[in-house]
Amino acid sequence: MRFRLTELADNDLCGIEDWVAETRGAGAADEVSDDIDAKIREIAEHPLWFPVYQFDGEHGLVHEYRSANSGRFKVFYWVNDAEGFVEIWRVRHVSSDFTRMGW
Repeated sequence: MRFRLTELADNDLCGIEDWVAETRGAGAADEVSDDIDAKIREIAEHPLWFPVYQFDGEHGLVHEYRSANSGRFKVFYWVNDAEGFVEIWRVRHVSSDFTRMGW
């Protein structure tokens, strides 16, 4: 199945790469980026393998979001069966407070 990144997900990935490069070096940033990219490709190939994410509280979400971990990061996505693609919605650190984020 095809995948596409939302602008938010693209910004998340740029921020992750910058943060890892600043804190752990360029090599580590490349490794983290490659790992997340591999996870996104795995999601696109097998989108239903990963669990539905149960958000706490009321977020007014329109889709059934799933999540998959890649190291210290969590990839959020939803499956658009009608159009045949997976939309990568956000990529966040697993320790993020998902209830306080602007989704």
